[in-house]
Amino acid sequence: MALDDYLTTSEVAALKGVSVEHLARLIRQDQLPATKKGGIWLIHKPDLDALDAIAQPPTEEPLPEKAFILVKDQPIPLTSAWTRLGRDLTNDIVVNNPSVSRFHAEVHYNESRFLIRDLGSSGGTFVNGNQVSEAPLFAGDSIRLASAPLTFMAPSASLTNPAEDQTLLIRRPKPAADEGEAGEQNTP
Repeated sequence: MALDDYLTTSEVAALKGVSVEHLARLIRQDQLPATKKGGIWLIHKPDLDALDAIAQPPTEEPLPEKAFILVKDQPIPLTSAWTRLGRDLTNDIVVNNPSVSRFHAEVHYNESRFLIRDLGSSGGTFVNGNQVSEAPLFAGDSIRLASAPLTFMAPSASLTNPAEDQTLLIRRPKPAADEGEAGEQNTP
């Protein structure tokens, strides 16, 4: 392996105008081939041409204020459109529980909603008791990474589950064609 044929993720990020975090995500998702040497990810120069098609992250809209994950009664704010959760210390949210995988799940904000996606964990990702590979998150949802309980919190009404909306819509019946507005019959 000739090191002259490789660039670090920092060099590629500067060259392609993307963040190192986005490159790391592409590497984790096996969309970008890379080699780790001495704790540093290296990308083979011939692979850079293919990178142009996948390197640009989708346009990220601003996060709603005060969205966070509650871990052991400790609120951890979501400050990025991509938040990785797991046991490894390089995660955005570290969950120190032996049942949690090193890189367990990620929360993504896109198109005005949050999604959680399992990253191939061994213990599974659960939302409100149901195992999911990917699912939308709504304010107050219970999340479980293997056996570690978490809660998704967001005050925005747009992040409320529409299935739990208790608003009743009552419509006034239209008067019959031969009745007036007060319900009296029309006479010619």
